[in-house]
Amino acid sequence: MRGRNNVILGAIVAVVLAAPAFADVKTGIDAYQRGDFATAVNTWRPLADAGDADAQYNLGQSYRLGRGVPVDAQIAESWFRKAADQGHERARNAYGLTLFQRGRRAEAIPYIEESAGRSFPQSQYVYATLLFNGDMVEKDWVRAYALMTRAAEGDVAAAKAALVQLDQHIPLEQRQRGLKLASVFANAAPKVPDVVGTPVAVAVAAVAPAEGGAWRVQLGAFGRSSNASALWSRLRSDIGALGPYQSFLVPAGALTRLQAGPLPSRAAADTLCASVRAGGNVCVVVSPG
Repeated sequence: MRGRNNVILGAIVAVVLAAPAFADVKTGIDAYQRGDFATAVNTWRPLADAGDADAQYNLGQSYRLGRGVPVDAQIAESWFRKAADQGHERARNAYGLTLFQRGRRAEAIPYIEESAGRSFPQSQYVYATLLFNGDMVEKDWVRAYALMTRAAEGDVAAAKAALVQLDQHIPLEQRQRGLKLASVFANAAPKVPDVVGTPVAVAVAAVAPAEGGAWRVQLGAFGRSSNASALWSRLRSDIGALGPYQSFLVPAGALTRLQAGPLPSRAAADTLCASVRAGGNVCVVVSPG
């Protein structure tokens, strides 16, 4: 393959270009990176007309952003669709989000759900919003919290703000289940750069390195620090193994990560996490910074 309670939706389509399949597509990307958008468009157009999915996707982005051509959402959508019909993953993501922005939501949802499952943060944000509201899909607050967490960790600013609202409406038990599900989703969450000229696969870390040179375990991440403190009180009461350790509330953008420690080694952290998970709770080992 070549290639809304109401959460407010914001800007949702990422600026990304497809990795090159042929040298000519790469030539267009090189021109785009230099700011020579007209050359990029002129390079991609004959390839796109001939059916090259990467070139079709790149032309869609060019028309969406008005780079090298006038802004034209309808033409952008057309090129995204051509590439999406060939199975181009980023085009399917962009096509779904474009349909959604243009009000064709019923058509958009299958693409958005698919892209959310493929760890595209913008689609995770939109689909999480739909799941939270039960808007055209069955309401599912656990999955909504999981996907919104992943979108926030994927640097979608609107998702970080939305998590604050979700923390006010979703019960703690469901949020904890959501965090556990988010840790599953975290296994495949590549950050997509603005322009891809060479293969890039940078994993989005589910946790930040621990400070102070000692191991820790992470027990959750919250839009409100008070929720992190409440969880610590409950877990420390329920899980005796946490007794010797102190809590750390670590800011991470709009989130507060609840960590416990310090621990002397990875083995000790693994043992502690095993005790925490035995109670059905989330626990991730955090290495020293």
